[in-house]
Amino acid sequence: MHELLAQWSRVIEQVVADSGSPIDSLRLDTPMARRELPDPAAPLDTTWYGSVVEQFERRAAREPRRIAISEPGQELTYGDLAWATAALSGLLTQQGVAKGDVVAIYGERSASLVWAILSVLRTGASFAILDPSYPADRIADCLAVARPRAFLQLEGAGAVPLAVDNALQELSLRCRFELPSGLDNARHLVPQGAEPADAVQVGPQDCAYIAFTSGSTGKPKGIRGAHGSLTHFVPWMVETFGLRETDRYSLLSGISHDPLHREVFTPLVTGATICVPDRLDVETPGRLAQWYRTAQVSVSHLTPPMARLFDQLSVAPGTLPLLERVFFLGDTLTSRDVRAITRMAGSATCVNLYGSTETQRAVGYYVVPAAHGIADTDPGVTYPLGRGMKDVQLLVLNEAGQQAGIGEPGEIVIRSPHLSLGYAHDEPLTAAKFVRVPFGDAEGDRMYRTGDLGRYLPDGSVTPLGRADNQVKIRGYRVETDEVQHVICAAPDVQDALVMARADASGENSLIAYVVARPGAKVAGNEVKAFVRDRLPDYMVPAFVVALDAFPLTPNRKIDRAALPEPSSVTDGHEDGPRSPLTPTEELVAGLWQDVLGAPKVGPEGNFFNLGGHSLMATQVVSRIRRVFGCEIALRTLFEKQTVRELAAYIDGVAGGGSVAEPVVALPRTGPLPASYGQERLWFLDQLEGDTGAYNSTTVVRMRGPLDTEALSATLDELVARHEVLRTRLVMDDGRVSQIVEPAGEVTMPLTLVDLSGEPPESAERRWPRLVDEAARHRFDLAVAPLEQATLIRLSAEDHVFVLTVHHVVADGWGLQIVVRDFAALYRAHRQGTASPLPELEVQYADWSSWQRDRVEGGDHQAQLDFWCETLAEPAPLLEFPAQRPRPAAMTNRGLTVRRLIDAELVGGVRQVGREHNATLFMTLLAAFNCQLHRYSGAADIAVATPVSTRSVEIEDVVGFFVNTIVFRNKLSTEESFTELLERVRSTTLAAYANQDVPFDRVVDALQPSRNLSMSPLFQVMFTLHNAPYSEIDLGDLRLERLHAPAGTAKFDLSLDLAEEKDGLHATLELNGDLFDEATGEQLLDHFEVLLGSIVAAPRRAVADLELRSATEAAAQDALSAGPPAFTPRTTTEALEHWARHTPDAPAVIDGSTVWTYRELRDRVAALADRLSTATTGPE
Repeated sequence: MHELLAQWSRVIEQVVADSGSPIDSLRLDTPMARRELPDPAAPLDTTWYGSVVEQFERRAAREPRRIAISEPGQELTYGDLAWATAALSGLLTQQGVAKGDVVAIYGERSASLVWAILSVLRTGASFAILDPSYPADRIADCLAVARPRAFLQLEGAGAVPLAVDNALQELSLRCRFELPSGLDNARHLVPQGAEPADAVQVGPQDCAYIAFTSGSTGKPKGIRGAHGSLTHFVPWMVETFGLRETDRYSLLSGISHDPLHREVFTPLVTGATICVPDRLDVETPGRLAQWYRTAQVSVSHLTPPMARLFDQLSVAPGTLPLLERVFFLGDTLTSRDVRAITRMAGSATCVNLYGSTETQRAVGYYVVPAAHGIADTDPGVTYPLGRGMKDVQLLVLNEAGQQAGIGEPGEIVIRSPHLSLGYAHDEPLTAAKFVRVPFGDAEGDRMYRTGDLGRYLPDGSVTPLGRADNQVKIRGYRVETDEVQHVICAAPDVQDALVMARADASGENSLIAYVVARPGAKVAGNEVKAFVRDRLPDYMVPAFVVALDAFPLTPNRKIDRAALPEPSSVTDGHEDGPRSPLTPTEELVAGLWQDVLGAPKVGPEGNFFNLGGHSLMATQVVSRIRRVFGCEIALRTLFEKQTVRELAAYIDGVAGGGSVAEPVVALPRTGPLPASYGQERLWFLDQLEGDTGAYNSTTVVRMRGPLDTEALSATLDELVARHEVLRTRLVMDDGRVSQIVEPAGEVTMPLTLVDLSGEPPESAERRWPRLVDEAARHRFDLAVAPLEQATLIRLSAEDHVFVLTVHHVVADGWGLQIVVRDFAALYRAHRQGTASPLPELEVQYADWSSWQRDRVEGGDHQAQLDFWCETLAEPAPLLEFPAQRPRPAAMTNRGLTVRRLIDAELVGGVRQVGREHNATLFMTLLAAFNCQLHRYSGAADIAVATPVSTRSVEIEDVVGFFVNTIVFRNKLSTEESFTELLERVRSTTLAAYANQDVPFDRVVDALQPSRNLSMSPLFQVMFTLHNAPYSEIDLGDLRLERLHAPAGTAKFDLSLDLAEEKDGLHATLELNGDLFDEATGEQLLDHFEVLLGSIVAAPRRAVADLELRSATEAAAQDALSAGPPAFTPRTTTEALEHWARHTPDAPAVIDGSTVWTYRELRDRVAALADRLSTATTGPE
């Protein structure tokens, strides 16, 4: 407030002195400002301390055995590095490399990179580092800017891309070498007995390197760095921050950016050690923290986003006690970032650095108060940029070009004699950005206009306020959005583009590209991203591409940026046909992506990078995978396995030690082919029990509108021709169950037409459900094809019920969806008179059956079989419920079905409980179901089975029976909390799914459980969650309604089937009618729903305390337990009246055969009392 008043007074003084002064000429230079702010005319020191090479070689001569670089596989002393540097520089000189030349280094973070840099500097030439991770076109652009005369390729960087090699061919290179990773292999570079020449002398204004940054013209800018700045600030850094020769520096910065120089040159000048991590240590978050500890890193340079990644790790506090100084740079620093580091390194000094590539290094600094890092709570502070280092001034200039007052916004300008030399081959831009200081007359006094906006704080520190142009910071890198726009506009079908930055789900800046297509064209966002990714570094690829018909405009005809729509995080879009169900691993991975990306939904084919992911988010995902699955994966794995399905399969392979299987291939149809294990099991059940209809699967659809029955019949026949399994029969052939595929055209699908249109509507509505039930119970002879039939019930000219009944040996639930999808496509084609739009199938179900048997009989699944034999060696106890009937000696398949819709809001709560404990919805529901079974039966060891799909990628469109059964074995205790149970269920579920490939029949054969006709072996309860909703089908004018198929059979004692839809969970409870009645089923679903609500309300409650009963049921039971209310009569007469009123017919007096009820006793007593009262004539 005092400063504000002082500024007001200063303005008044100037107005009184000259009332005609322009407003922007009025200054806010108060006494406090003159005292606290830097004097822009003060002299700055230009002392030259010598080159990096000179100081390094003096250090090497003095202490040759001191370790200079430590990396996996080798440690180099100062003496070793000095010798190798002299040798390589001599070779370069011999090849014609001279002072003023540029040498390109194509390499990775390694000891040989440091060796190459020092060698180039020793020749007097400048180095330009090329990052192999960048697109080849980008590297070629950098070569065009740098114009190198020599090229050094490091062995560890891999082969040079063709586009880069072509660019090199166009340059007049004097030499090109590949440098070995180990310096021991460099001995051959020096001729025997040769003495290396002295280092070429350089001055402070000679060029040392060319660094690259984003350019607004669509090409990178090259910035020429001088030698002077590389060493000038080191003495001040040593004095100010206590840097020592015993320090160990991490080498983590991007190799083609100037922050790397601090990590290389500062330790080599001070005699410290550079620690180089293995690439996997950098790419795997859990290993990075461990590497810091093992390498004993004491000084590190990090970007704030990198620090936030440590916050994701399960690293114990105080893990990094040797980390003493952390320098942050490249982005806004908050106390959250600082605390992420101090949690592991509590005593570390944290410093916020500020600078740019044009200033050669960070030249502003702010030391974070130590208390912020160790406070109990986060102070929620965003730190200022601070002040200039020695011989640097951070100036804030207002629009008039005058130094701003405290609090006045302006452009941040850096004044120093130690700025870079300017832009390579771009004098106009150099002149525009590096300008003469207007506050004094010193020759060569320059300042750099950063384009950053800021203001002075009262203590003279500078705090940022954003940018004056379109430049943005993305993950610590400078990005000119105009450069990205240039590249996008060169993409096919793109007419115009606008790129801007917005905060993503993690709070980091992400690029959003808005594109307008050329007339008549359409733009696919994923194709635009791929185009950009081939030309620009990862951090410059837009997270989202939003297609617009036109840009919204302001009244002044400029793009209205505020009106641009928010990008959608959902890019999976609509998928035709059935969507494959998510495995538990896939569901967990999808959940992790949702959390990291902030996406409302992620499907199995969702691409991480197309959903807005980037490398820092990828690191978060890798870290969470480590925590959830307990396995390490490298960061590059996510770049290679970009979809949920691909990454989940990789994780399953790592967890299960899986190997890559041979693909399914088409086999010749020269005779019978082996049945699948699932078909074989159903065939034996059919022989044992006869066809009971228990293994039929029925789809019922009501069709309203004009139905073309001829097209429908032709479509069914074409389906049979397309899918071999629909014309397959099972027979015993040479001692094994085999499939015989009948030729196409010889088998058609039976279609039964039932016409009820002549009956009264009420009669037809009563009859058609019975007809559907009859169709669903159809008995199939497995030796006769086809093993499916269709029924069409005509209710009126434009109202039909279509029934498709299929035996399970032909199709599973997913297969039925494929049939429905293909039916829709073929029916539309027949109606339109066009050919089938469906591609030919490369393989069929019989091919997969043979492939499966080859793998199993070849021993591929022996480890999985061993797992199940150990897990199920001792059978779980038989689950018996209080409400069930006595178990008969031989069970039938007579079943009954109860259905319920569980509200979507409750399901959302259950899902959230799971996500908070790294569990899927399936795992959470299974844990709840186990809890219910435990409470019903008292069993502490529960076995529940679930069906799993055995489909692979190449048979996703093939109809067949791709189902296996796995058993979840869980131990329960009433004292444990639900969350403890959930953790165990998660573990057992992941273990079971990691061993899902071995057929269940092989497990049963290996275990040889005792057979009992009153129950199924190994388990009696089935639990299923369908998380792939039914696909919508389009039949033109026909309006379709899916109907429940009748179910009068039961395969097990109890089966709970849950299907996730938009309105909630559709629960179907199938019970064996020999044991249960419908009322029991209704109560079981009541209890399950109440239990879920209880879990959502208090997931940490003990299993025994979770509520099962509805409110009404609980009230009734509590009242029954309490008994009648206590009665404390005052007299015998009152007591008799009470019981006569409440229990009038209960016996009160029994005398032999004479029984008086309470009502009778009360009436007799009353009558006698009345007579006595009448007979009494006075007092006693």
